[in-house]
Amino acid sequence: MKRLPPLKALRAFEAAARHMSFKAAADELALTPTAISHQIRLLETALGRALFRRRPRPLTLTPAGAALFPVVRKGFDSIAEAFAMVRREDVSRRLEAIDAPGGMPCAPATSEQLDEKPVTASTQLVRASPIERSNISGELVPSVHHQGLSSPRLSLVVLPFANVGGDHEQEYFADGITESLTVDLSRISGAFVIARNTAFAYKSKAIDLRQIGRDLNVRYGLEGSVQRGGNRLRLNVQLIDCDTRTHLWAERFDKELGDLFEMQDDIVTRIAGQLGAQLVEAEARRAEGALDPDSMDLYFRARALINRGSTAEYLKPAEAFLERALQLDPNNVDALAAKGWVNMDLGAGFMTDDHAARLASAETTAIKALSLAPNHAWAHLVLGSFYNTVNRGTEAIAEFEHALMLDRDLVYAHALIGMAKTALGRAKEAEGHYCEALRLSSRDVAAHHWMSSAGTSKLHLA
Repeated sequence: MKRLPPLKALRAFEAAARHMSFKAAADELALTPTAISHQIRLLETALGRALFRRRPRPLTLTPAGAALFPVVRKGFDSIAEAFAMVRREDVSRRLEAIDAPGGMPCAPATSEQLDEKPVTASTQLVRASPIERSNISGELVPSVHHQGLSSPRLSLVVLPFANVGGDHEQEYFADGITESLTVDLSRISGAFVIARNTAFAYKSKAIDLRQIGRDLNVRYGLEGSVQRGGNRLRLNVQLIDCDTRTHLWAERFDKELGDLFEMQDDIVTRIAGQLGAQLVEAEARRAEGALDPDSMDLYFRARALINRGSTAEYLKPAEAFLERALQLDPNNVDALAAKGWVNMDLGAGFMTDDHAARLASAETTAIKALSLAPNHAWAHLVLGSFYNTVNRGTEAIAEFEHALMLDRDLVYAHALIGMAKTALGRAKEAEGHYCEALRLSSRDVAAHHWMSSAGTSKLHLA
């Protein structure tokens, strides 16, 4: 069955078309220009046609966009009709005429003109139910799959975890893991996560991930199982590329049975923390093959390098990717935050001669990112890191705690709170923060640094 695109994607389109500016639309909807662009890309994927001509500047509507805009603006109750109108044969013929050599642009079609022909069965969209139309923040309502069109970046479905053994209490635990992971992963910046109700439609069914990827228009599937043996519980989880069915990442968690809610919270937090880095790595590999990489392609390639370690070997090429990303989109908040992080690492680590300039740039970049997206967790982390480096520990801790409030899986914030408290003479409180970081990401590339810092904190107590 064909589904409508997310309502927020249509809102983003309507605002951008009205202002003829992604920036103005972002200001109106309290989003970032990059988020507006993501939503419009999602709508274009569902429709199968471009809605804006992004280059050359200035921004203009394509004929499909011009046809869609007046009807969407009339009211969001007629979204289904509007979406169907754009896809009618008369619009297709108009587009083909314009695309042909010597084609002449036409005036935007009105809803009255488009209503002259009945909608054919092949183009009729089914009106969504209230559940399908309401879109939880960060989740993606399934859209129509179109052969040859790319699914959105960081698009993911968390499939119901299998209950191996059939224990009734364990069934609730498995479902709880699925639901909590859906919520946690939706906090990843730029992620599109399929809603829980849609994912649970696949519960207890034979699964073909390639077909699911096509049906839901997602790139990745997360599946797993829960098994009880005596007084222990084992959870297996794997991240799979829906297109190729390649296993990108897998992990096993073995725990002694205890409070099920505590176990669920612990496992979900650890999985979500690790998965964020794995998804970035997967997107970076895809971006490597892009002939004309856009700002987000370049960001993902940079972020994958940053995740490999805080050395000049990784940070310098990451910086080059980020500079290119920001040339294409100066307001790409993810790239701004990453640029600030790179400057902090290079400056605080004295890896370059321009130590002071690097730190100043990190502060400026973080503040700009937060002016565009006040709730960007990583930007708060960068600003806190700057405050910590210049001995403004109290302000640093406030930024780190704010970052954790926005994204509880941001493990670096835990470790940095420990460092800030040690610098403030509160070394006794620091150990718990380092332990939390190590619990959530024991194999992190920065784990050795956290252990060393924990040892330093203990020396302060000697």
